[in-house]
Amino acid sequence: MKPTPRAKSSPQFVGALATFYVPIAALILLAVLSWWSLNRIRASEELVARLQEELLAFKDMMSTLKDAETGQRGYLLTGDPEYLEPFHTAKSQLNQRLVELENVLDTNVGISFSTSRLRATIADKFADMQSSIELVTAGRRDDAIATLDDNAGQKLMEAIRTSVSEAEAELEGKLAGHHRSARLANFAALTIMAFAFLLALSSVVWSILRSNQELRWRQDADAENTLRARQVQSLADIVARVISARDTLSVFGIALNEFRQLCGAAEAVAVLYDLQGGKRYERNIIAVDSGKSDESFLENLFHVARLSSGGQTAFMRTRQQLMDDANVTGSEAWKACQRDIKGILVVTLNNPAREETGRLLLNGKVGGEFDDNDLSLATQLASTVSVAIENARLTGEAIQQSRRKDEFLAMLGHELRNPLSAILAGSESLKDESTSDADQNEIAAAIYRQSRLMSDIVDDLLDVSRIAQGKITLNKTASSLHSLIDDAVDGARRAASNREIQVEFDRCLDDYQLVADRSRITQCIGNLVHNACKFSPESTPVRVVVSLVEEQQPSLVDISVTDQGIGLTPKELEEIFELFRQSSTTIDRNQGGLGLGLTLSRALCELHGGRLNAASPGQGRGSTFSMRLPIFLLIEDEDDQEGDDERPSHSQTANGHSAEENSLTILAIDDRRDALLPIRVLLTRAGHTVEEAHDGVSGFQKAVKVRPDVILCDIGLPGKMNGYDVARAVRKSPEIMHTYMVAISGYSQPADRAAAREAGFDFHVAKPIDADTLMSLVGERPSTRGE
Repeated sequence: MKPTPRAKSSPQFVGALATFYVPIAALILLAVLSWWSLNRIRASEELVARLQEELLAFKDMMSTLKDAETGQRGYLLTGDPEYLEPFHTAKSQLNQRLVELENVLDTNVGISFSTSRLRATIADKFADMQSSIELVTAGRRDDAIATLDDNAGQKLMEAIRTSVSEAEAELEGKLAGHHRSARLANFAALTIMAFAFLLALSSVVWSILRSNQELRWRQDADAENTLRARQVQSLADIVARVISARDTLSVFGIALNEFRQLCGAAEAVAVLYDLQGGKRYERNIIAVDSGKSDESFLENLFHVARLSSGGQTAFMRTRQQLMDDANVTGSEAWKACQRDIKGILVVTLNNPAREETGRLLLNGKVGGEFDDNDLSLATQLASTVSVAIENARLTGEAIQQSRRKDEFLAMLGHELRNPLSAILAGSESLKDESTSDADQNEIAAAIYRQSRLMSDIVDDLLDVSRIAQGKITLNKTASSLHSLIDDAVDGARRAASNREIQVEFDRCLDDYQLVADRSRITQCIGNLVHNACKFSPESTPVRVVVSLVEEQQPSLVDISVTDQGIGLTPKELEEIFELFRQSSTTIDRNQGGLGLGLTLSRALCELHGGRLNAASPGQGRGSTFSMRLPIFLLIEDEDDQEGDDERPSHSQTANGHSAEENSLTILAIDDRRDALLPIRVLLTRAGHTVEEAHDGVSGFQKAVKVRPDVILCDIGLPGKMNGYDVARAVRKSPEIMHTYMVAISGYSQPADRAAAREAGFDFHVAKPIDADTLMSLVGERPSTRGE
């Protein structure tokens, strides 16, 4: 009979199981023991921490109480309220500390100490200290100091210390027990650590490998940071150079070359939009490809950028992203330049009004793709370039304006020297006794004309200055449009007697009136007619056409002056109304003028709510200047609406001469004897007696002595009294307080006239003063006092 197979012995089976499961059981046991030991250590640490927190709370409370007692004692001894700051601070904080202490004690089971008795004792202590403080406040400082020797406060403090000591002793006992538990837990933990050593040893190898990988990562990061730092430094250098550039081309040249290298791009391109809608490209590339060197490639490149922008002002796109964009790949621009686009980065340029003025584009980064750092650098550069372009524009305008001012000053000297030389030469001729009477009369007339010319130049300069400062005032009255045009054209005809000036007036305008400063509008029209005569041949007529533009209320009238002269280029049409700007200004020109007339005319026209424009078919084909002003249907009679200028009119002068029957005594006060000479001569010839004075003090003394009928006084007098002082002194003197006084000054602003009235002058007139005005002042004696 065959033997029965023997079964595996139980010990061998158990050993196999033990070989397989014991390590696993050991690891599980190790994990359980580790968890138990960690819990014991954590529990012990938490108990120790809470006990220490309780001890610290007691110590903190005692420290706060001592601060309060120190502050109270300092206040009792010195009376200085600053010592009460720690007292009040401790008083406000101590209750909170008691609450915190109670919360801490509640978390520790087995602590028998109660804070209720301690709280009551502390309250008594503060009440005791508060009573002594109130004694000092009531002025009973000695009584308050006496309380320091009272044992009541010390007993309260001792009671507090005793309670705290009892609590601390109990807490320290608990703390010692927990320390023993902690030591046992630590011993268990050390035992477990021995079992964990082998596991830790195996982890060391893994840590070394991990550290090596981390080290490589850090080296890469350091290299990246170093690169970024160099880029930032390079960007700062680029910014400094870009900002210092004086023109737009220099800005682009610096920005494109340096920035292409900074971001490692193969190509950098910029486009700038000008105000007329044109474009200007600048580019910088590593190597020029003949296939993409023309402007059409640049146009297609920026068109692709616009298609891929998605409304963004700063963005980057890889070549793959561009190829995945159907909006891009379906365009003709992409088909024309797709082979040369590797990947783009685009930022916009903006002016101070946040309007787009251009774009910067990088094409193809060498050795990779553009990243966020490149985009950040590009955005910063775009901001800098935008500022630099604006600075270059403003600098160019400033240089242009400075050049125009220099030209204007040179022309001003030229225009002033011409009449001045005639005046000086004529004056020398008048001194020559051999000069005939006829020649003397002709020379005197020439001196008068040249003096009036210089006066007109000065008036134009002052008017421009007043308009620039917003200080010009308009004396608006209702005037007949027809008579106003006739006055302006008649003045131009007198100045150009050999010129034919044709006037075409729309008769429907007879029913309209113009509410304006008559003298100023006449000045504007006169300037336009004068310019037309000056810049066109004498054989050609100048046409003045006055027509109705709109019949609504208010309506518009168009006053156009057309010549057949030198004409204007498109650029001159843009600049002709700018200050100090003249057409075809050359050193050998013979037309004269300072280039202020058109600037002044446009400004005065705009002050009246109108507009002055210029048009020309081109050089040599004449020009038309059109002034449009609001007008109204006639309501009142023309004679009732027309106003008078501040300066006496010729009719007044005539009346003045006829009314002037008696000889007057006139005192003229001016520190410049040459200014007094013509006044004395003219008035003496008219039969008046003229007295002179050359400073304010002597002028007032002579006025009191001779009691003149009229005083003509300059404002800017030397010495202790100026013209205003003389007027005030005259008005206070009973003998001469009613004397008629005229201020004669080179300052004629509204503020100057107001100051003259306030000082006591009856009238104010600007230098130079002509003969008619002088005679009118003496005869008519107009007054602005009381206005």
